[in-house]
Amino acid sequence: MKSNFEQPSTKVKWGRASIFVNAPMKDVKAAITDYGNWSTFITKFQKSKVLKKDGTGSEVYLQLPIMKGAATIWAVEKFAAPVAEGKGEKIVGTMVKGNVDDLQAIWHYRPVDFFLPRSARPPR
Repeated sequence: MKSNFEQPSTKVKWGRASIFVNAPMKDVKAAITDYGNWSTFITKFQKSKVLKKDGTGSEVYLQLPIMKGAATIWAVEKFAAPVAEGKGEKIVGTMVKGNVDDLQAIWHYRPVDFFLPRSARPPR
């Protein structure tokens, strides 16, 4: 699910997406923190490359086309180490440099239990 919203205090427009992943949390975390391979499964990214990694996080170069490829946004983003958040974790990225005013990325991931009605279950 994708949506956009405006931060009332700053009039900054944000985009967000949600997805349910049928996988163990450790696998979801491994995919999210595999920054160098984002462009293989987040198709909006042309490039994703880890520039530096240490105990406090990772610096990642991200590149994505806009305006049907007429222009390209790029940024070096500093992703902090994951921190506990409720039943899950959060990873916050802040822009170090780039050709846009700001680029922030926040990942929230947590286990979700949900009940699938019998009529919606796949046959055995």
